[in-house]
Amino acid sequence: MKQGADWGESSNLNVRDEEPQGPIEVGPLTPQDRHRQFGWRVPVGLFVAIALLALAGHALDLYETSTRVVPPAPTPIAWVNAIVSPSGAGSNSIPSVAAEAITHSVFWTAGEPNHFTVQLTNTTSAAIPLTPCPTYSMYVLGTPANLATVRAMNCADMGSIFQPGETLTLDMVYTPTATDPLGFESLVWRSSSGFLATAQVASIEIQE
Repeated sequence: MKQGADWGESSNLNVRDEEPQGPIEVGPLTPQDRHRQFGWRVPVGLFVAIALLALAGHALDLYETSTRVVPPAPTPIAWVNAIVSPSGAGSNSIPSVAAEAITHSVFWTAGEPNHFTVQLTNTTSAAIPLTPCPTYSMYVLGTPANLATVRAMNCADMGSIFQPGETLTLDMVYTPTATDPLGFESLVWRSSSGFLATAQVASIEIQE
């Protein structure tokens, strides 16, 4: 009988457990709960936005680079082999301009013409007259500069006035002589009248 009573009590407990329960009451989220639930999404969103902006900027740079129009290099003024007598004009009476020598080959052959260009920029604030026509000389560094041949520039194509800020690109030709040393050398280009300018073609190899 005691066991039967125990079974009945156990059965009543199971029935109570199986009875449907009402909805569980959930209190409103506190600011701390909202921060724990959504706080991690804020830095992730910022990181994604920054990454997208960086990608957009890189794409814009690539587009501008691919569509940028590069102006063609100016055609050098042709070289003329106009040998003249050395001028006795003093260097204090003529202005100085900037000069840069550019070569497309470092291997030069003795006895053969080798081309390079000289870019002259009038860095003064005044126009420089090109009459009489300016002269220049070329020589391998270490050889006597006073023995170098003096030539006139191609003033027929250069014009009569060298304007402030203007850049003139001149084609030049140098033929290494039998007295020039072989191996790695430097060529000096120097104007001797009209204006002062010096440029150097460095590290050329003169071969036989």
